[in-house]
Amino acid sequence: MVIRLVTTALLALLTTGFFGCESAPDSNDGPDGDADGDSDSDSDSDSDSDGDSDGDSDGDSDGDSDTDSDTDTEECGEADYLGDPVAIPDGVGESYETSMTIEGFGDGAVLPSEDLFISVCVNMEHTWIRDLQIELVPPAGEPFKVVLNEFLGQTGSEIYLGVPDDTDDYDPVPGVGWTYCWKPTATNLPMLEWWNVNMGEYTTGTMPADDYQASSGFSTLVGNYLNGTWTLRCTDDWGIDNGYIFWWTMEFDQSLIPDCDDWIIE
Repeated sequence: MVIRLVTTALLALLTTGFFGCESAPDSNDGPDGDADGDSDSDSDSDSDSDGDSDGDSDGDSDGDSDTDSDTDTEECGEADYLGDPVAIPDGVGESYETSMTIEGFGDGAVLPSEDLFISVCVNMEHTWIRDLQIELVPPAGEPFKVVLNEFLGQTGSEIYLGVPDDTDDYDPVPGVGWTYCWKPTATNLPMLEWWNVNMGEYTTGTMPADDYQASSGFSTLVGNYLNGTWTLRCTDDWGIDNGYIFWWTMEFDQSLIPDCDDWIIE
């Protein structure tokens, strides 16, 4: 990979002994010593203990929470994007989006409190998460977006998401996605804040697959419409690296849905 020169390169060299990008970490070096890269003791990659690879506890790998292996059935309150993977090529200032439209909350329904928004989870990989600002834009539009991962500037060491291909400098090649979730109830700090506090700004490594607070919190969603198009957006604000979004999902409290038979995701 082309070496990335950061403004703090000399400090990075002195404090950590590396300069620029390093080779991808071994996919066997998850936080718990197993081969899945999450923080539990099973052998899947979703930070739970259910033995599947998608984090939904159903035992299959399709990203929904039913018990078969298809990809077209959401549980009531669950909205899954299971379309084509979305490449995040190196493009400074460029945004990459994927959307899904939800109906079934009832006419004019709004989110009464943020704790009824359960989670948004993304299965993805990237060679340098410090490049990215990741946002969730609700049907109410841009002023009410949730900043999931805030871009903190062009300083700091390399942090992987999942297991990326670290040799695909200009043409993204899909690696192995890990599942990262943002929840109002999460106890971990926002991702980059968590890393800087717990691992160190100039320490390289892989972000654990876990639950994190959103950088902006979820309060902007309260009082806004639930039916309509929700968009996940990644903006690349630093050159060189790239990645992939494989799928993403949102979950809402079922008390928001008057009739689960009318729960429709497009």
